[in-house]
Amino acid sequence: MKKIELIFIVVFFTMMSCKHFITNTELVKQSVLDFDYSTSVGDALDNYQYFSKTKWEEFTTDQGREVVQFLGYYECTDESGIDNFFGLFDAFQESPNAVQIQFLLNKDRREDNKGSIFKVAYEGVILDGDEEVSHDCLSEIYQNKPIYITSFRKFLDNIN
Repeated sequence: MKKIELIFIVVFFTMMSCKHFITNTELVKQSVLDFDYSTSVGDALDNYQYFSKTKWEEFTTDQGREVVQFLGYYECTDESGIDNFFGLFDAFQESPNAVQIQFLLNKDRREDNKGSIFKVAYEGVILDGDEEVSHDCLSEIYQNKPIYITSFRKFLDNIN
């Protein structure tokens, strides 16, 4: 009888602390975001149809904050998903080379008042020439729509 109790106690404590045995990346990938509980973060990002390659990495900032960073290398030549108002698509829009999303983990993986253990700290795109632009792109990714950035630089290039 004591052997069964001991096994039960070991299994119980293992299950209670299992979130500390998985990496921060796996923790973020298995989680869901507030605006869409139908899929995990990992499934949405890794299966986005316009990414040719994805990369997950984690690091600690100089202030000791734990960050999981996602990079999705973007490949989209289809302009059909965009509203091409009076043919101005080429003059104002450009596709990014990559999408960068950073997830900031709560200290000691504690849940906040919404039950989340991380927040989206940064969403942005990397354009030609390594120019980074902050852009809310998770909505487009979760809807499997192409991402386009309004680019004043591209507009100026087209009128010269």
